[in-house]
Amino acid sequence: MKSENFNKTIERLSSLNNESRNTYKSIGSCVLLFKEFCRRMALWSDTMFLKDHWPLFDITSNIDSSWEIDYNQLSDYLKEKNITIFSPTSNQIIKWFIHWEANKNKELIKQFNLPDPYEPVITLLQRGGDIHKEGVFFEILSARLPTLTWEEYFSETPFTSLDSKELDEFDRIFNEKRNT
Repeated sequence: MKSENFNKTIERLSSLNNESRNTYKSIGSCVLLFKEFCRRMALWSDTMFLKDHWPLFDITSNIDSSWEIDYNQLSDYLKEKNITIFSPTSNQIIKWFIHWEANKNKELIKQFNLPDPYEPVITLLQRGGDIHKEGVFFEILSARLPTLTWEEYFSETPFTSLDSKELDEFDRIFNEKRNT
């Protein structure tokens, strides 16, 4: 399980820390990033005929079940590295992200020609956000979003760029409007 790609992924996730969480300065971009995650998952679930699993599922295991990962072992490892500071929903997506990163360069995945599904969530976490699943709602920082259908997110057009400068600018404008 611990390939070079795995080590790079763990190193990146290790930079996520409790100090930058829940500052609410990035609530606007975090909501957009969550919507972008839902959009990407809608594309994947439609292509893979997994609409009943949308928006939270392990794409990698559904592409090829032989690419197994021991999630219990991974959970223990993440605890050792102190990468379990997020909600249960975010922690689960982090595990799927690690599984994805370990396999994303395989031909079987490349042939789908779809965007990286979990990257918006990792960017959201890096910006201080977290995802909580509360019944029929997702909570991103203090924003409550209803669970919509995959069709409502299905679009070829991204909700947002993952570029940090663009996201910072969006948050600046969002916060100015929110504070007036």
